[in-house]
Amino acid sequence: MVEAAVKEQATFKADARFEGMDYHALNAMLNLYDENGKIQFDADKRAAREYFLQHVNQNTVFFHSLKERLDYLVEKEYYEPTVLAKYPFEFIQELNDLAYSKKFRFRPSSARSSTTRATRSRPSTASATSSASRIASS
Repeated sequence: MVEAAVKEQATFKADARFEGMDYHALNAMLNLYDENGKIQFDADKRAAREYFLQHVNQNTVFFHSLKERLDYLVEKEYYEPTVLAKYPFEFIQELNDLAYSKKFRFRPSSARSSTTRATRSRPSTASATSSASRIASS
């Protein structure tokens, strides 16, 4: 089963039909049927891969620390420095570590659905209470 998945992925990356095509062209192929009359889902998978290679990976900014990330976000005016100044950095670091320990990741609002919101796991009451009390006492 693993061998089949690896072979499929290797074929997917090496498909000569897709060479030199950007993600727009590949994505458009999803609306066209192949020579067998089937939807070209493999073109859509390749489009997603090309989008990441051509845009996401090249525009991703990596940070060595939370402080470096926050400084960058303030400098680029994504965050207001006055909001961050209200909290000790240690608290922000602890909150960040807690979020990452729960594998929390921000998603675009368009990717959220009412089902996702309803079934998303909530933090334990103890964690939420202690975080809320620390915020209130700041």
